Amino acid sequence: MLKAKKKIKAFDSSPTTQSLSLWDRTLDFFQENSKTLWGAIGALAALAIILLIYFNNKAQEEHEASSKLAAVQVLYVQNNFQQAVDGDPSRAIMGLKDLASYYDGTTAGEQASLMLGNAYLYLGKYDEAIATYKDTDVSAPLLKAAVKAGMATAYAAKKMYLEAAQLYEEAVDIYPVEMVAADRCIAAGRNYAKAGKKEKALEMYQRVKKEFRYPEYVRNIDVFINELGLNTES
Repeated sequence: MLKAKKKIKAFDSSPTTQSLSLWDRTLDFFQENSKTLWGAIGALAALAIILLIYFNNKAQEEHEASSKLAAVQVLYVQNNFQQAVDGDPSRAIMGLKDLASYYDGTTAGEQASLMLGNAYLYLGKYDEAIATYKDTDVSAPLLKAAVKAGMATAYAAKKMYLEAAQLYEEAVDIYPVEMVAADRCIAAGRNYAKAGKKEKALEMYQRVKKEFRYPEYVRNIDVFINELGLNTES
């Protein structure tokens, strides 16, 4: 009896031949483009080195700025605001003005800029405070709101009540955290009232009752509303 021959599938081929063919094509491509490939690899390696140096330097700069900020904070919390602005060379303490400028772009530099504006505010140098706040570039909502509120306080001291009220309101919207936001909301209302914007002042007072629910402020808010002399229900 004749045995049936084994059928050979049409797609059967030598895997070794295919592997060699792929390897040959890869080798040919690499040889033809070796200059470009090595150039790209070299560029990537150079970029990696540059980034490594940059982030190392950035970390070192952040550390230096934080150390210098900690030193000048001692003067700030002692209410030695002018000395905090200028620094104390005898103790190698960099002032807030130089710190904010030299370490601009660092977290400590941002905080120094805010503190510099506050120091000018406490010293009664309202124009310097406003200019500093305007130049202060911070990222955290807490700090952004503090900048707006500080600037608002300076404008209020200059009796520019409408500008102050608007900035206090912006601070509330940026950082609507219970107690501090309620306080700024009332400050906005008070300044709107002084600017002759009683309806807007009422709106800010009503926000305190509706949004924040902080007991001490809610108890006293009707007093501020009555001061407006508007015929409206609170």
